[in-house]
Amino acid sequence: MKVTYPAIFEKGKEDIWVRFPDVDRGVTAGDTLEEARQNAAELLAEMLEDYSSEGENFPIPGQVYEELSETEFIENISIEIRSFSDGRKRTTAQKAGR
Repeated sequence: MKVTYPAIFEKGKEDIWVRFPDVDRGVTAGDTLEEARQNAAELLAEMLEDYSSEGENFPIPGQVYEELSETEFIENISIEIRSFSDGRKRTTAQKAGR
């Protein structure tokens, strides 16, 4: 099963920061946009894995309603979720979607 969450990217002086408004458990960054996208997919996988290991449901992906600064933009990040017969879920970071 593929899940997609909106991510807010913010261009800094030397890197690009990424956060997920719907999954407020961490931030990541990258030196380039491609690296930031890949790091965002990996972070999203880790955060959703935490929800699964804690027995919690994943947050429902929504739309971003907050006002963005001039240095911020939104992209969707997609990852694969695999379920096991015992109900556990495993997340796998895939190439980030746009």
